[in-house]
Amino acid sequence: MRSPLGTSTRITYTAIVEIGEKEEIERLVKGIEYLRIEIICGLGHEAIYKISSLDPDAVDIMKSCGERCCALIVSAQ
Repeated sequence: MRSPLGTSTRITYTAIVEIGEKEEIERLVKGIEYLRIEIICGLGHEAIYKISSLDPDAVDIMKSCGERCCALIVSAQ
C-alpha cells in the first residue's frame, strides 16, 4: 500500500469501513452479519492508537468532524 507516510504492508483482516455520525454508523451495523464489529467514538489515546494502526489518515478525518464522529471497524472472524 502506498500512503503519504511511504510504502507499507499491512496484512490484517480488519478495516475501517465508515467514519461518520453515531446514528449513521449504528444504521449500517444492522446490515452486517458474520463479521466482528467495533464502533469507536471520540479520540482518546486508545482510539487514536487503534485507528492509526489501521489507517493513519483516518485520524485526521476523525479530528475534522469532532466529537460527533465515530468509526466503524469490522474484522473477519
